Amino acid sequence: MKLTISNTSYLSDIQKEFNRLFPSWKLEFAFKGNEQLNLSASHKGSFPFVRINELCKECSTTTDINIEDSMTAEEVEHLFLNKFKLPVSLFIKKGAYWMKSSIRNKKPLNASFD
Repeated sequence: MKLTISNTSYLSDIQKEFNRLFPSWKLEFAFKGNEQLNLSASHKGSFPFVRINELCKECSTTTDINIEDSMTAEEVEHLFLNKFKLPVSLFIKKGAYWMKSSIRNKKPLNASFD
């Protein structure tokens, strides 16, 4: 499985497609407030309906990233930060809860955790 994300992708579409391909994982944008975002851009919708290139000043040119199921959560988080300057956190489903785990962050997205 592979997920391709471009600089024109909507944040909500990225989350939906990620969850469809990797149902045991959840991708959340984890802003802390100190990111260098292009907040002066005119946004046509609410936050989930903003495109990456509307937030990332450096993302005006076409930039694509591919997320493979052999990648770790840690690698995916670094990829978003390095390519789009957007902080994401990946959470693994444990029962009815979504949790962050440093041990699981180092295993591939396609690994079994049972």
